[in-house]
Amino acid sequence: MHNESAINSKLADPDPWVVSIHEAGHLIAGVACGRIVEFVSIELVEGIRGCRWDPSKKHEWNDYSEFLSLLAGPCAQVNCAPDSLPAEKTVLFRERIIQPTENPRSLPEGIYDYTGWRNDVIPIYSRLIMPDAPSDMGFFVTTSKVVNIAEEKLKSFFEKESNRLGTLEVARKLLKHKIVRGATSAEWVQSNSNLCLVDLDWDLSPGIQPE
Repeated sequence: MHNESAINSKLADPDPWVVSIHEAGHLIAGVACGRIVEFVSIELVEGIRGCRWDPSKKHEWNDYSEFLSLLAGPCAQVNCAPDSLPAEKTVLFRERIIQPTENPRSLPEGIYDYTGWRNDVIPIYSRLIMPDAPSDMGFFVTTSKVVNIAEEKLKSFFEKESNRLGTLEVARKLLKHKIVRGATSAEWVQSNSNLCLVDLDWDLSPGIQPE
């Protein structure tokens, strides 16, 4: 996984509030999955803005935490800052972030232009080159199934008003502080009474069973 979520170079001057919401999504999902945060930045640090995870714990990550963490930034933006995207794309992405493509080696033409999501979605499309490959989430659970479950979990999470409000609270703190140490940002998530992190726990949801 990319250790940070970066803003597409096409967005030379992204809205700091939208960036804060996007990164709040990444942060919340990562903390929910037990990832250790080094820091979160909505300003450029060494040319990159985003969540930086502790690389010494990378061996503890799994496919679900990978996909959930990547997709959570775009999902937060779609649900908490819908005006940051064209209306037709908001409708499309509320259903799912990863859109069908005949060639997962390249992104669907025009779908992600000017979203700033390339570093969020490219790693997932690269894994979907072999969608039926086994994941590390149990016997007969394919890579594509794990992506689908992550999409479903995030969709359900952001359908709850309390989770959207909690995400906005975290985003406001990120916007205020710009660069935040990992322990502080994780505490913001864990102590936020509006956020129901168990909504993001892994399970084989009804209707998404192993093949």
